[in-house]
Amino acid sequence: MVSPLFGDLSERKARLKILILGPYRPADPTESTACMERLVALKAYLNSFGYDNAKLVSDFSDVPRWHEKDAAHFEVKSKQMILEWAIGLLFVFLRGCDNSGVGGELTFVDAKRPDLFHSSKILQEESTDISTIIRGPLNRHGIEADRFQTDEELHELAVGACMAILYRNYWRI
Repeated sequence: MVSPLFGDLSERKARLKILILGPYRPADPTESTACMERLVALKAYLNSFGYDNAKLVSDFSDVPRWHEKDAAHFEVKSKQMILEWAIGLLFVFLRGCDNSGVGGELTFVDAKRPDLFHSSKILQEESTDISTIIRGPLNRHGIEADRFQTDEELHELAVGACMAILYRNYWRI
């Protein structure tokens, strides 16, 4: 029986707009890591739990082209998705990956949309250092990163985060 107060959660889960922000490249360009593949697997896992609108920035069209240089285009594109599309954010910091982009996105949210921190979760792989420039906003907003050791733990933490974001934004979706 569906509770009349919360209606059908599956419909709202499917409409909840979760933007997964994480590193796409290895920290050392000469090394091969599965940064992007791990984020794609996380998205697929969330989709399998009914979060059909859990997306990576790379899932969105590159039209319009925000800038002729790729790096500038992707930076502006992620900021546009944060400002105009996302209801919730998952910041994912992965070991062995270049986390500078996701760190920049976190500081952007702090500067332009700090209200989104209430519908966000920071997920940090063990043995991954987060710089002071990133820890500052987290400390100021009283946010603790959830730590994980395996991709299975990452997936479970992300599902829990999405559930919390869903309940926090239930009447907006």
